[in-house]
Amino acid sequence: MTALDARQLAEVGKVPENVRVVDFIPLDALLPSCSATVHRGGFGTAQNALVHGAPQVVVPQRPVGSPPPGRTDLP
Repeated sequence: MTALDARQLAEVGKVPENVRVVDFIPLDALLPSCSATVHRGGFGTAQNALVHGAPQVVVPQRPVGSPPPGRTDLP
């Protein structure tokens, strides 16, 4: 499931057959029908997924200009 408006959907083009595309649906109404969620780690999404027992894959977004994630070596 992905929530895209008409402009976004036009930019994406064809989506796989196993992906449902909706314009807007409240997350609370959507999550009971989801096998899992993939999101950026926002508080609202994470908490709603917890409430509904949906497994989560969090892909955090970095602020613009921040260095890419990597290994930190301590002295």
